[in-house]
Amino acid sequence: MLGPLFAALHEFWRQEQYAQVERFVVELKHVANRYSAYEESKHLINLGIQASQKAQDLYYHGRFLNHLGGLLYHHGELLQAWRIWQESVAVAEALDDRADLWLMLCNLACIASMRGEDELALHFADTCVMRVQRVDSTGTSTIDALTRRAFFRRLAGDVDRAYEDMCAALSLLHISSSSPEQARLGLEAGVEMARLQGDYACSQEHIEARVAIEYDPHSNQPTRV
Repeated sequence: MLGPLFAALHEFWRQEQYAQVERFVVELKHVANRYSAYEESKHLINLGIQASQKAQDLYYHGRFLNHLGGLLYHHGELLQAWRIWQESVAVAEALDDRADLWLMLCNLACIASMRGEDELALHFADTCVMRVQRVDSTGTSTIDALTRRAFFRRLAGDVDRAYEDMCAALSLLHISSSSPEQARLGLEAGVEMARLQGDYACSQEHIEARVAIEYDPHSNQPTRV
């Protein structure tokens, strides 16, 4: 399906237009996530990783590593996903000032939680919130980090503190500017708050709305890892 688009991408690569390759991969991977086979998606993201290395673009390198980790995670390759996400966190540490890259700590928390390592998962989530708030205390990355930490706190049985995180996230959502990203985060916050309140019917409604956005062919929403 993506053959002609890959041909254009490889032409940019042949011309050593690595910044163009990066931008092309960012846009194309949303289509690939919806419609492509695993190997095709993996090849696309690896092209982005290589282009970011050629361009010495550390920020995009971290982003593409995160997307590769997410692809591996969703296909059950947890050890590889763990290794790749550790690499992406190292990029976040090197840059230090990009809040969205610090969210990758919560991806590591997901794997730790799946292993039954709740304390480690909470450590990653706490560190994520701390690092994100230091860079962007009222922005969408902080809303995202608080919602993710609430999830792990709820799993660990710390419902009160999870509720505090969700109240803080919803307060920030209330004052944030309207945008597709704000709408996505609103739905995800709604999912977690409904679960905390034991309203699983409402939670399911928010999940279905989120999935509808994710797979709407006219949506420009980025796929969350």
